[in-house]
Amino acid sequence: MYKVSIIVPIFNVERYLERCMDSLLSQSLRDIEIIMVDDESPDNCPQLCEEYKAKYPNVKVVHKKNGGLGFARNSGLEVAEGEYVAFIDSDDFVDTDMFQNLYEYGKKNNCDAVFCGYNIYRDAEHIRRMQENADYVLRQGADGVKQVLLDMVGPEPDYHSDAKLLMSVWRAIYSRKVIEENHLRFVSERVYIAEDIMWHLDFLPCCKCVGLIPQTHYYYCMNGTSLTRTYRADRFQKELFLYHAQEEKLRKAGFDETGFRVRLNRQLLMKTRVCISQQVVFINQLGYLKARKNIKEIVNVLELQAILKTYPYKLLPLRHKLFFLLVKYHLYDLLMLLFRIKRG
Repeated sequence: MYKVSIIVPIFNVERYLERCMDSLLSQSLRDIEIIMVDDESPDNCPQLCEEYKAKYPNVKVVHKKNGGLGFARNSGLEVAEGEYVAFIDSDDFVDTDMFQNLYEYGKKNNCDAVFCGYNIYRDAEHIRRMQENADYVLRQGADGVKQVLLDMVGPEPDYHSDAKLLMSVWRAIYSRKVIEENHLRFVSERVYIAEDIMWHLDFLPCCKCVGLIPQTHYYYCMNGTSLTRTYRADRFQKELFLYHAQEEKLRKAGFDETGFRVRLNRQLLMKTRVCISQQVVFINQLGYLKARKNIKEIVNVLELQAILKTYPYKLLPLRHKLFFLLVKYHLYDLLMLLFRIKRG
């Protein structure tokens, strides 16, 4: 059995694929398999996958009809043989000792999942290190694992950032036994705007022990192709759909309403800020009046209005408190001005 199966969904990333694969093929943990899932990529990636398969005995290739990132990961899970599985985005890359450090800590502590920190990578001279914990952290038992999941959903009101523990799956290893025994698979990002949090809402309640290591092994690359850089008229509606889906899963997993509600609401406030910012980013395309109308429609949704009435906003960091008050009192023009100034 392989120690780790690394699943790499591939779509239209010919420019970056070699960088990603070089980082995986040079891992210091040798007993790994790399599963390249060609999601009907329109470029030369399908041929490149076959070339890697012919050259390296631990590389598998799956060719499938295009179905998106979540379903590509599922196709990799169908053929994975490793004790743990990992999910790496093909336009990113990792340190050569990433999987050795994750695996050894996981085995030493009998972890069902282990997470590392990450880096935001623009180029070799612009790398932002995102270390979420300064030391090794072990969360054991139902209450310990629940704490990890709550930190992914959102932080407490007084936390300095909107994200306490990043929900992305690409900086972790997961027990394949837990996955298969509980019949876990990814949902489609075409249905849920953030499929990774849905994965963790299913996976983590099945766990007995979760580890977090301080090393920042993963490099999330700002390649300019992210879906978040594309205007979506339905984005906030998708966020509301996700909000209610998380709410339902947290209840089913036995979380107390008072325990998760304030964190989930902090998440929706952050998503609201992103969606309002999007209107300003694309203001030349939309026009000022249309952008303002869209912001007004976002602010007036029932879910957000309920949060604005009850959320303990005075505990928020100053910049988030300012945003909250501008939204609460419907100061749309000031909101737009604030985001235009922020963009420079």
